[in-house]
Amino acid sequence: MSLKGWLLFGMALLSIPVWVGGMWWNANTRSGWNTLVERYGEAPEGVTYPHRRAIIGVVRPPNRRHVFADAGSGGSYRRGKIDYGYDETGFWMRGRFRGFTYGPSRPLYIPWSEVRAVELLTMHLRNHPYAFYVQEQALLDAAARYGE
Repeated sequence: MSLKGWLLFGMALLSIPVWVGGMWWNANTRSGWNTLVERYGEAPEGVTYPHRRAIIGVVRPPNRRHVFADAGSGGSYRRGKIDYGYDETGFWMRGRFRGFTYGPSRPLYIPWSEVRAVELLTMHLRNHPYAFYVQEQALLDAAARYGE
């Protein structure tokens, strides 16, 4: 193999960890997910995630929305990358395919006392500038019932 061929092979080989690292960084750091986990904490051990494939995103200032969803097969249908659950104390979420494949790696817990308002598919937090973009009616209804 020529020097040019070896260089192309090396560059292709190096692009794999760069891509994987970029996906992890985008889902955990750039989106603001890790900031929220550090502020509110991880979901308790043993909680269940009965609601799957939710389209949920983090809205960080100034209105930058990072939605955890991907395109389904064909058409404009989108599948969610977040599983979630809730009870009367709060709600918790975790990324689907966590870690290095786009979903956030750490589960997140938010008590209902931290939900300030729900409006137009957005749950605003009381003591934090971030919000959640939510396309799940069950979670929005729970926020309206338990929050505020």
